Amino acid sequence: MAAHTGIECIDATTQRDRTSMLSTSSHRPIVFTTARSVKTIFTTAVGIVELADVLAHIQAKALAGVLSYSELFDARRIVLDLSIPEMFIVAGEMRKAMAGKKTARIAVVVDSGFLHSLARSYADIAIMDNQQVEVFRDYDEAHSWILGPIRIPMS
Repeated sequence: MAAHTGIECIDATTQRDRTSMLSTSSHRPIVFTTARSVKTIFTTAVGIVELADVLAHIQAKALAGVLSYSELFDARRIVLDLSIPEMFIVAGEMRKAMAGKKTARIAVVVDSGFLHSLARSYADIAIMDNQQVEVFRDYDEAHSWILGPIRIPMS
């Protein structure tokens, strides 16, 4: 499986930082790569995403030891099958998983008004647990919020 290309533009990233994508369910709608040198996860979700997929993603991050890393979550190509009550379940699982860990920023990139509203609702729920979640329509803006401006190495 090819590595996530969004990580390539970070000049501080080394080859050791580029991990293989970790599957979070059998149909793998959510995958991520980790840039350990900048303590950031680059997540991409594609297709139908349900509660079980999101919970598996949290578990995969816990198993990888990267829960306290910042996360850039690209959700521009998903169909979200998640209710408001299920968002409270996700927030509760994150609260349990993050117990005793430093809170990190999570930037969610969406491309529709519906997803923006749902992601904003989650951000409002998550703030009660001191989670820093922001919702963006532009990937570069989300990247800047997580890491600063995109740097392209000059040859």
